[in-house]
Amino acid sequence: MPLSEFEIIASYFQQAGLSADASHPNITLGIGDDCALLMVNDGHQMAVNS
Repeated sequence: MPLSEFEIIASYFQQAGLSADASHPNITLGIGDDCALLMVNDGHQMAVNS
C-alpha cells in the first residue's frame, strides 16, 4: 500500500526539523497539509510546497 500524504511528510520533513512545530526562527509555519511559510527577508515570506 502506498504511503499517504501525511506519512510522506512525517518520513521526510519532520526528520529534517521542518515540521509544523519547528522552532527555527525563519520558519513561520512548518510543513503540514499544504505548505510551509519561511521568512526570507524582513516583512517577506515564501510559501514552499512539493
